[in-house]
Amino acid sequence: MGFDGERADYRAPGVPEGRYWGELTESRRSRGGETGEPVPDELLRAFGLLKKASARANFTLAPERMGEEKCAAIFAAADELIRGKHGEDFPLSVWSAPSDTNDNVNEVIANRGSEMADMPNLVQPDELDLSREPESAFPTAARIAAALAVAEGVLPVAEAEMEESCAALRGALSELYLLPPGAAADAPEGFDAYVVREIARQTGKPFVIGSSAPAEAGAAVCAHQAIMTLARELERSSPENEVRERASEALERLSEAEKAIGAAAESCSAERDGRCLLYVLSSALLLGSLLGGAA
Repeated sequence: MGFDGERADYRAPGVPEGRYWGELTESRRSRGGETGEPVPDELLRAFGLLKKASARANFTLAPERMGEEKCAAIFAAADELIRGKHGEDFPLSVWSAPSDTNDNVNEVIANRGSEMADMPNLVQPDELDLSREPESAFPTAARIAAALAVAEGVLPVAEAEMEESCAALRGALSELYLLPPGAAADAPEGFDAYVVREIARQTGKPFVIGSSAPAEAGAAVCAHQAIMTLARELERSSPENEVRERASEALERLSEAEKAIGAAAESCSAERDGRCLLYVLSSALLLGSLLGGAA
């Protein structure tokens, strides 16, 4: 299966052989956008969940806009992201503009899905944002990723080791489970609710639809403060010197992230919410690694 002879139909000039990003990402990469921290697999997994759920919602609620073949192609490629594949197809820094990451995701899923279906150009990148406001994609994916990092990588270990210190993080997690609506004006009725139910079904986590104006930055601040509390408790209570030293080093990094969240939360930038949640994701992954080493 593949596009042996037809792959050039969608591979933009300059894109290396075997890679799935497209013209927008290549243009940004050629301008030096590939330097910096790579997009974490956890965020790509969340994007895969979001794009798959959105495709199912469109196919179910508006089949005239999303046919079965197209939907199946998106499913197949999104499932690969969910399973941790294609990290090498994201050459830009995760701290580039959130729209850059969303465009990169759309190009990879569209190109890989079309290839898997053996139908060149079956899926167009902009169809991955069908019925959704594109600017809502990154903060929603970052929120999903942060929630899963806390629920799967932090709390299971922390509750076994420091149960009394986990109440604040459990409360923050309940806020992270509130996914903001992102439907475009022309979306079919019930689009947001369907997407969130589908994400909850795929993950087994209690994601629900949030309000029309969720306090994204506030939820990020609360979650990060709870992560800091656990890191301090680990530094204080661990009987092992090595763990305490690692916790102390982690706290330095977490403190830097906390300052960055505070600065981002006070800004009026359209990128604010996504960046705040990305800091929470990074800090949750750091704490999860620390707890795993201490267990």
